[in-house]
Amino acid sequence: MKTRHTKLPALLLAVFCPSRAMAAGVEEGYYLLVSSQNVRKIAVVDGGETAGKANIRIGSRAVEKNDGIFQISKAGKYYTITAYCSGKALTASGSKVFQQTASNKNGQLWRFVKAGSDYLIVSKAGKYLTAGVHTVAGADITAADKSGSAAQKWKLVKTTAGILVRPQATSFDADGGSLTVSVSYSGAWEATPRDPWISAVQDAGSVTITVRENTGEFRGGAVRIKSG
Repeated sequence: MKTRHTKLPALLLAVFCPSRAMAAGVEEGYYLLVSSQNVRKIAVVDGGETAGKANIRIGSRAVEKNDGIFQISKAGKYYTITAYCSGKALTASGSKVFQQTASNKNGQLWRFVKAGSDYLIVSKAGKYLTAGVHTVAGADITAADKSGSAAQKWKLVKTTAGILVRPQATSFDADGGSLTVSVSYSGAWEATPRDPWISAVQDAGSVTITVRENTGEFRGGAVRIKSG
């Protein structure tokens, strides 16, 4: 009995891997968010608001202020973008972009997608940080669907955050008293009272200011906070 062996045709397994934009790793630190369509314009907190909710708008890169500095930090697979002047999170809700107390909701979690030498900044909800067609100072930055335009491309420019004190001014009644204020800075700093009736005690990230009772006329003083 003869056994016949039939050769089966070779099978070619085709494997397809669709291309998609991959999230880019970004080093944590302080950055300017510079519009790629006008490198003289950056994202800023409207009015440099330190306490409340405020829109994120286009500002001038030539004006060196803390309202244009943002801290980028890792948050699992995403990043948070925090306004340095307020400590509040960059937030997208609908088409609006503003600062708000951090809550790690989708509108506060972001990823960075490489686009040539630039980045697309995309919320977890899938909205793209958009500067608008015309980067006019004071114009609102929005969250929009992907368009592929230069208005959605950003340059991340590393910067050094200056000393930030919150609050920057305060008052006491005639009995005197103490107040602890927040001090944010990446390096060493020192606090020096300018007046003998004021004392200042430093701690990590804060300084406690104490003023003595005032039995005379109205007086004003200051505590100098500087790097070094």
